[in-house]
Amino acid sequence: MEKDERPPRLFHGTPHEIHNSVRPFLAPSETGGNDEGDPGEGHVFATPDLLMASLFSFKDTDCINISRVGDELVIVYGDHPPEPEAEGYVFEVPSEGFRQTEAYGRATGKWAMVESEMPRVADEMGSETPGIPLGEPVRRVKIAELIEQEHLKICVLTGAVDADTYADALRDAAQEDSVGTFLHEAIQRGWLRDITRTY
Repeated sequence: MEKDERPPRLFHGTPHEIHNSVRPFLAPSETGGNDEGDPGEGHVFATPDLLMASLFSFKDTDCINISRVGDELVIVYGDHPPEPEAEGYVFEVPSEGFRQTEAYGRATGKWAMVESEMPRVADEMGSETPGIPLGEPVRRVKIAELIEQEHLKICVLTGAVDADTYADALRDAAQEDSVGTFLHEAIQRGWLRDITRTY
């Protein structure tokens, strides 16, 4: 897909039942430059990849990164990985207004809509704010199902290296297209521990 060719469907994964809340819409968030291709202002990320959106259902504040390397999927957490019964929700969002993000001079495969281009939506109290309205989720997913069906690997930092050092090394590996090698070496060095079997 060309950089500016908008996909027909985009998905957003979250651990929250937003559709059943008093604010049934995606509100813009600021990640402070932590996410690859972060647009640098309030935004919502989405992806045309339903599986990746499902993985993002488990991207909470303790998630360090999510990587797809060939057929392998890896999520790395700090001290608090999800519970085995953790569930997530995937919503389809309209692709209009989303633009593909870039990192290291390449398209990331993730799409973002910035706050200034979002429609105004109202919560149940009638207050208006920028946001993306949601319907029912297109997928409800459990982390254990992704491990079994998609061969997802769950890793945690061991404390041998801090999260910032790890993130910097991962960015360097991404720039060199060597994320798979980096993750394998991080496990060998004792930076990461594979805890998939505990699920």
